[in-house]
Amino acid sequence: MKTIKLRYKILGGIALFLFILLFFLSNFVKKYTVKHSQELIGRKITLSELHFNYFRVSVRAKDFVMYETNQVDKFVSFGEFYINFDPLALFSNEYSFSQITLVNPNVHVSQNLDSFNFDDLLKASKDTVVGTENVDTSNAAFRFTVRNLQLTKGLIVYEDQQIKTTLS
Repeated sequence: MKTIKLRYKILGGIALFLFILLFFLSNFVKKYTVKHSQELIGRKITLSELHFNYFRVSVRAKDFVMYETNQVDKFVSFGEFYINFDPLALFSNEYSFSQITLVNPNVHVSQNLDSFNFDDLLKASKDTVVGTENVDTSNAAFRFTVRNLQLTKGLIVYEDQQIKTTLS
């Protein structure tokens, strides 16, 4: 019986480690995101499932909820979100999505005078913007393609607290 060379054992070990890492990566990302959501975006979130499909280059998330700053009321939620990306289109300067599906989205927007219930999210994103004064945009001709966009059910509620009106 032939003995397996050391370099093949090392390559096999690396391949096995990468396979296990990629297999469990979606669980790690989900747990980290839910546990550290307060630090990352300043709001509590819950997510029941997150799956990466590396062969189809897709992501599926189920039962997502982002809460208001009081951590009780729901701000945004959805039953399922699925996105399928075509990486080969990047070679022709195109972002191509063969499918985007959003099932049962619910959004609650509340306004009180000049402030909204999502102002804290916008402030956080403005603080992280890097200066764009020296960016060359002459060769930035990217195209976007979305082939199959599905929005199933859902509800958007707008509440004006000053005049006590709710639209849905």
